[in-house]
Amino acid sequence: MPGEAAWIAVACAALAWEVAARRGRGHATFAEALSAAERARAGRALLFLLWAFAGYHLFVRYGVAPR
Repeated sequence: MPGEAAWIAVACAALAWEVAARRGRGHATFAEALSAAERARAGRALLFLLWAFAGYHLFVRYGVAPR
């Protein structure tokens, strides 16, 4: 249960960041940030590791089906 709450908090923070960026508050949108990260090899490696970490924790550790 605490894990799901943490992921919901992360999703809400990401949504708030995107809304603030779209309203012109001086933040980069997710598309701009990912585009900048994908230009470098280290950025692509970091994005892959973050994706693998999130996938492991969301789908393997917590599962989709109820226990």
